[in-house]
Amino acid sequence: IAPLIFNGYWEFFVGLAMTIAILMSLRGQGNVTMSVTEGSLLSQERDSSVAEERSLRVTQQTRFIFFVFGLVTIMLVLVSSFFSGELFAKRNFYGVIRVRADMVGDPPRPAYLMAHGITVHGLQFIEKGRGLPTTYYVRDGGAGLAILNHPTYGKDQRVGMLGVG
Repeated sequence: IAPLIFNGYWEFFVGLAMTIAILMSLRGQGNVTMSVTEGSLLSQERDSSVAEERSLRVTQQTRFIFFVFGLVTIMLVLVSSFFSGELFAKRNFYGVIRVRADMVGDPPRPAYLMAHGITVHGLQFIEKGRGLPTTYYVRDGGAGLAILNHPTYGKDQRVGMLGVG
């Protein structure tokens, strides 16, 4: 279900935060039923109502903690995608592929970068040089040679490769 909700690997942090929230909500519940064993019926009834009240309070605290946790999680996902500058993000079994616009080269030129984590797997200039092969697609590199020697080379060929580095 995580890949349907998140475009990054957030489930570890979400699970860790939920575990902390559960532990916080359970804190202090250890003595709830301890005094029920004192013996008298009156004591049991009084302690029972105290236990129910404490249980209700803990339930309300737990709901509040999870509600706030959910809001913070949604906010973090929205804020991170808004400020990351990414144009596209796709998560799969191996990781998250992100495409973002950046300035590269000397002098700096606008380009699209395709990255997995901090590893850049592709680069395409946006304006002049848009069709220029870059990164490991250069003509004398492995992927470039495979493209140049393919039978459909030059016939409106569209190629995208990932993980060949």
